[in-house]
Amino acid sequence: MHNVVCDQVKSLKVMHERGKDENESLVTTLRDLQSENFDKQKYGKLYYVVMLSRWQEAAVNKKYAMKLNECKELKGELLDASQLLENKERDHHRAEDEVQRTRELVLAHKQELQSCKNMFLTIQQGEEFNRVITELTDERARLEELYFKVRSDCVSALNMLDDARVKAEEKEGLL
Repeated sequence: MHNVVCDQVKSLKVMHERGKDENESLVTTLRDLQSENFDKQKYGKLYYVVMLSRWQEAAVNKKYAMKLNECKELKGELLDASQLLENKERDHHRAEDEVQRTRELVLAHKQELQSCKNMFLTIQQGEEFNRVITELTDERARLEELYFKVRSDCVSALNMLDDARVKAEEKEGLL
């Protein structure tokens, strides 16, 4: 953008200098022609009109060039705005997709929560389960004690049996 503006300024300066030179040349030529004779005076007036028309043509060309540059700048701005709009639309579509996915996820969680509502126990049911668990735990402890006592008795009985066998073998060995 900066380069374009610099180029425009340079071209305007050149055109301005050219206009000044043409104007000075026209004025000088007119003075020379007007000072000589009547025919040359008419010729000078015609030349003056031609030079004015050329000067006006240069001014129109200058304005035309400025308008062309302005159109180029506006086209560039339009292109930038179009690209920005396209990016914003793409971002908008992404956001809409994300919102849709989030809605679906929330709906799935709501359905899962709804299906889990029947899984929770009432206070009475919880107390009943707690009582049953306590009873089963106590029964387990009683059965473990009984198991260890029976096992201990069994081991004692096996030891006594082994002792009795040893004594029986000793008595048979004596006989």
